[in-house]
Amino acid sequence: MIGGHYATALVPYTRLERKAPLWLLLSAAMLVDFVLISLVASGVETMVPDGETPPDMRYSHDLLPVLGLATVASLAIWAVTRRRVLALWVGALILLHELADVFSGYQHNVNGPDSHAFGLNNYMTNPAQALGIEALLIVVCLAYYQWHERRAGRSFETWKSVALFFVLTAPTTLAFGPQIAG
Repeated sequence: MIGGHYATALVPYTRLERKAPLWLLLSAAMLVDFVLISLVASGVETMVPDGETPPDMRYSHDLLPVLGLATVASLAIWAVTRRRVLALWVGALILLHELADVFSGYQHNVNGPDSHAFGLNNYMTNPAQALGIEALLIVVCLAYYQWHERRAGRSFETWKSVALFFVLTAPTTLAFGPQIAG
């Protein structure tokens, strides 16, 4: 899930009346994956499944490390901005990333491969369902954003939501489309 994570940043952006930097909210929504990419690049984690063996994302996507990352990021934002609500939204976006992955992505563990596993593991078992869940999350976030923007008196045409939907679903569709097709 890529676009779904990015779409979640629209919710606090509009709730905070656009007084929070969108780049910060987008970064918070993807921080877990940014950590993953760094750890994959350094050889610590793996991102591509090996046959039936899922990727090893124990430091970036397991529950306890994500809770720690959300806490540290929230405290850092609060220390820099002194904006409690913004700091809480940053932490919430990081936790929402984990929650979305539970339904759409690979299976995760509590803390390391020997701990309890949780999640639907749709990337390994049902990529079409994973795409559907991501599309639903994007639609819900875009609909909320559009509703809130209109309620606040700001214009946001439906065609923009449709365009954003296709832009946000493209990365995951390109990644899993061939796997679903055959």
